[in-house]
Amino acid sequence: MTDDVSEHLKLLWEELETFRVGQRKRLREDIDALEIKTKRLKAKLLLAEAKVALLCEAD
Repeated sequence: MTDDVSEHLKLLWEELETFRVGQRKRLREDIDALEIKTKRLKAKLLLAEAKVALLCEAD
């Protein structure tokens, strides 16, 4: 390999690493958002189950 080709390959590798770091960051943010949404939905489900239980007891 010539020095130019080697340098070009090195630059491409660095760009790929930068891209992958950005991708990982975005995926982590997506996972965090989904975890928050899951917690909220679980809380809503618990509330709905409690309301159903109260309605069943009232009958």
